[in-house]
Amino acid sequence: MATTTILALALIVFFAYTVQTVAGFGAMLVSLSFGALLIPIDRIPPLLVVLTPFVSLTVAIADRKHIDWRLLTRVLLPSMLVGVVAGEWIYQNTQSLILKRVLGGMILLLAVRELHGMVRHTTREQPSLSTARSIPFFALAGVFQAIYTAGGPPLVYVLQRRKLTKAQFRGTLAVVWVLFAAILTTAWSTQGRINPDTLKISAALLPTVPIGLVIGQSLHRRVDERRFKFGVYVLLTGAALALLLR
Repeated sequence: MATTTILALALIVFFAYTVQTVAGFGAMLVSLSFGALLIPIDRIPPLLVVLTPFVSLTVAIADRKHIDWRLLTRVLLPSMLVGVVAGEWIYQNTQSLILKRVLGGMILLLAVRELHGMVRHTTREQPSLSTARSIPFFALAGVFQAIYTAGGPPLVYVLQRRKLTKAQFRGTLAVVWVLFAAILTTAWSTQGRINPDTLKISAALLPTVPIGLVIGQSLHRRVDERRFKFGVYVLLTGAALALLLR
């Protein structure tokens, strides 16, 4: 991979973790949205998945007392594992261009939905989601996690409807990211998707993660979070359209 491409990816990862610290969502989604404009989409997840534990493990340890282990072990993890198996099959049997279009569509739907809610100031609380109705969303999260390491949107949607506290939400999600990062890293290493060459690039990207977290924390105290999120969703809309039209 060219040095200029690695530098551009480093800037994207830095921006992604800055966004996550300020807005509380989607470092992986932001990285994929803009990274896919530089290199084939199937090359991005192996570069990013090994970075996940450096952030998520810290959060899981900090919020360990609030983790909803009952939800994790009985419903969430088994459902996501089924989705991961399906996602691996889809990845092996689907063209990269189609995967990029699906990712673009998912990001566009998410961004437009959030922008609409901000513009309309919709604050109506949605009813709680039952366990039975949660399972398909957890499985879908597993599919997206296996293909893009981006199972966040369906997973966050369900957990928000499950009425978890902020600490439960953060801690439970952090455990999910750490566990599936370990699973995918092991699987992709045996498949050759993660190899010495990809690890060298991941190592080059790693320093941008703590820098993004530190700067994001500083910005979180200074900028209006709603306006920041609005700007990020506008950028994601542009990135999604580029993925769909290229």
